[in-house]
Amino acid sequence: MRQFTAPTSENLSDVLRLIARLTPPLESARGLSPEEAARAIHGALAESRRETVHLLLNTISQHSPQDAEKPQPYLVRLSEQVILESLSAELTQGAINPHEFGKNLRELGKE
Repeated sequence: MRQFTAPTSENLSDVLRLIARLTPPLESARGLSPEEAARAIHGALAESRRETVHLLLNTISQHSPQDAEKPQPYLVRLSEQVILESLSAELTQGAINPHEFGKNLRELGKE
């Protein structure tokens, strides 16, 4: 199994914004045709930095959808995973202290 590469605090927000942009085209309630959804997803990926897309794909490869998991809950779970793993990596490296961990977690929850 490959090691997860946690986003740094500098690009974590970019990854979360990309996940947010991917959410609407994947929601069946939006009524988009498969072609429209594919164009929206392609557009979101094309407008993102290569590093951001790579980090998202790395995260997806480490945390695949569970059986019958709908897109919305999966993307929420994916967002939570990337946040926790990124902050945990910073905590382990001493880049943040435990007090900052909670503060950063609350701030990222707003993203």
